[in-house]
Amino acid sequence: MVRRVAIAAASGGVLALGGAVAACAALVDLGPEATLRDAAADTFVDDDAPQPTVDAPDEPTPLDSPYPCGLPQAPNADCNSCTDQYCCGISIACGQNAACAQASTLLLDCVFDTTCVGQIDREYADSGVVQLQTCVLGHCIKQCFPQKNCGALALCCKDIPPDQLASKETCTGAVNQLDESNCLSVLDNVLRPQLGAGFCGGDAGTTDAAGE
Repeated sequence: MVRRVAIAAASGGVLALGGAVAACAALVDLGPEATLRDAAADTFVDDDAPQPTVDAPDEPTPLDSPYPCGLPQAPNADCNSCTDQYCCGISIACGQNAACAQASTLLLDCVFDTTCVGQIDREYADSGVVQLQTCVLGHCIKQCFPQKNCGALALCCKDIPPDQLASKETCTGAVNQLDESNCLSVLDNVLRPQLGAGFCGGDAGTTDAAGE
């Protein structure tokens, strides 16, 4: 790992050096006031001299957070394990930023609705939450995004009336757990009895006929 970091740092150093050379060339053309030309003539670079070791930057630490990666655990264990593995440093930094931590909570309430997610991203663009999402998308999309049943239920959560808060929280919680069997069970056994058999594509006519 140290070797890879050193190589990356060296590559970055080459780019920085190129910028420095360009800046020096510009100063040389300024005339008598610029003395870089004279200084450069007396400069000797020993290619055999030992080069300083570049260490990787320290990962942020969770400080006083009760969570190992700075933010509350994901509702789904597989998603949580993946994000802890690949995005822990970004998550810790997010947890240390009040705006980023708030945005991450609000995103859970979006239940993967793109309009809602886009609004949160715009409002909290400078908080670091977009970088956290980018990491999750890059490494954990399979573990952290809904499949067929939970994806279908997610589309229906936003249709629950505002005065049915308990049902909306049940719907949101089921989707964020990303358990396909549980999403189907919650829809059939909890939400449709509460909201009507026709909720989320159900057959309202069957229940109506049975009640006649």
